Amino acid sequence: MTLKKFMIALVAVASLCMVSCSSDDSEPVSGKVVCPATYGVTSASARYFSDMTSFRGTDDVSSLQITAVNDNTVRVAYVSNLWGPANFESVSVVESNGIYLMEGKGSITTPDLFGGGSVEDAKTYPDFTFKGYVATDSTSYVITGVMGGMGEIKLVFTPNDK
Repeated sequence: MTLKKFMIALVAVASLCMVSCSSDDSEPVSGKVVCPATYGVTSASARYFSDMTSFRGTDDVSSLQITAVNDNTVRVAYVSNLWGPANFESVSVVESNGIYLMEGKGSITTPDLFGGGSVEDAKTYPDFTFKGYVATDSTSYVITGVMGGMGEIKLVFTPNDK
């Protein structure tokens, strides 16, 4: 699988990603933005809540950007005004029957929302997992991990149609 095929699949999904028109044999792919900052909303679920998209009157606004590292690896940068930033440096990309599967480990830094904390009181949680898939008719990005007293938390990022 080449990164060019992955880029083409991203374009076909939601016209959110850009693809170079050059051949697969030209310039190196490392460092290229595969999917520019894509904005959307994150739905969070944990032990004490489910499908939460806002907190204390603040709606979630999230973005996700995918940058090529090499032919089968991308870097994913996620930012949410409620859940904080998360970085996944080595996300593997595998093509299976026209669906591009992504998976990697990283960390997320988030304020203690339930304790009334702010961004200045943020804590970093390691060992979060990013999983995503891109198909011609749908896209899914899911971040999971253990976050303090909430136990396992699942963040589902849904791109806006803008």
